[in-house]
Amino acid sequence: WEDTDEELDGGDVTSTSVSWEKYCPPVGNQGQYGTCVAWATSYGLKTTMNMIDGTWSTSNKNSASYQCSPVDLWHTMRSNYSSEVSSGCGGSSFDPAFKAMQTKGVATLSEVSFNNQKMTCDGKAGKGKSSNKINAYRTVAYSADMSSDGKAYGMTVSNIKAHLEKGPLVIGARLGEKFMSWNSSAVIKSDTRDYQGQHAYHAMMLVGFNDNKQAFRIQNSWGKNDWGDNGMIWVDYNFFVK
Repeated sequence: WEDTDEELDGGDVTSTSVSWEKYCPPVGNQGQYGTCVAWATSYGLKTTMNMIDGTWSTSNKNSASYQCSPVDLWHTMRSNYSSEVSSGCGGSSFDPAFKAMQTKGVATLSEVSFNNQKMTCDGKAGKGKSSNKINAYRTVAYSADMSSDGKAYGMTVSNIKAHLEKGPLVIGARLGEKFMSWNSSAVIKSDTRDYQGQHAYHAMMLVGFNDNKQAFRIQNSWGKNDWGDNGMIWVDYNFFVK
């Protein structure tokens, strides 16, 4: 967290809308497990990156053989960075997820599957995959709550939009009760109060923005039919930052 404002700066925004959705895998469903970080980083971001850079063809994005396994990443995180990951399926920060993808890689969903079956989160080693690693990772923005000096670094609408022009991002957010039960294609602009349950702190993938809607587009991991706008949501620019 030693980055400066300049290092986090994404540059000038040149587009009025951006969408990476055509490269994203179908909306998944993590079930009743605290594995949202693995879903956002592995299944979501890494799969999408592989599609964007042409490692995998978008014509195959509905196939488990061309989707990164959140289950494998979770096991790899637990077996290699256990001190940074909760026991059981209780959650994780982003850092061990990216470390695991950088050092071990991640297997495909066809190799390590998840079909809403009971998931064992401890005591099982991840497979990893040396040919499916990330080279590096970095923080592009964080709020005042996460900084020692109380300043928000890069946490502006324009900076996030500038980074989104270059590719999708993963985000962590404190959720509200309205968000939890959202079932609409409209833009969520406010919330009632903080949610107190299992997914109160949640990881998701930010996949675009639209100036006409004045909103960011987010892909979640709560299923396509059970939540949001077919598993997605539009979040108002200013509400997102605040």
